[in-house]
Amino acid sequence: MSFTSQSIPIESLKSSLLLGVVQYYSDIKKGRFAPSWDDFDLFKLAPPAVKFTSVIDVIAPTPTFRYRFWGTGLREIVGAEMTGKTVHENPDRDLAKILAAGYAKVVDAKAPRLFEEKLTSGGGSKFATLTLRLPLSDNNDDVDKIVSVTDFAEKMPDIKHAARNHFGYSTPY
Repeated sequence: MSFTSQSIPIESLKSSLLLGVVQYYSDIKKGRFAPSWDDFDLFKLAPPAVKFTSVIDVIAPTPTFRYRFWGTGLREIVGAEMTGKTVHENPDRDLAKILAAGYAKVVDAKAPRLFEEKLTSGGGSKFATLTLRLPLSDNNDDVDKIVSVTDFAEKMPDIKHAARNHFGYSTPY
């Protein structure tokens, strides 16, 4: 399976699932560049969004990215629970590098970023998803967490099959 991720203009977002997340995020910013973790309530998101959400702690100074929350839909795809693990503990090392680079873009920009991600399975099937990454800041100066939400619910059966073949697991979650 190959995976690519490209930042695209957030203005091009048409996903109703992700637009709902953007609206909630905007509502809780309160004039800051980003809301705090205390302000962000995962349960205010639509349940399908939570399933495909991860919350990443940004640990300075390097930064290191550690998963504070890993949605059940992500676990179904990767076949691993990543809560408490760093991005570099992802079973796919190339994917880990791409994800870390995307997280770093959010930290550097101190602004939401939208990514178009393309997956190609070993059998040649192609899938495109959108991932919204939102910075959080407890001190209104540094990005200390990132909320990442992917919209691929409609493609789940095909993506799960491709991921299972790639990561080599057969036990469904």
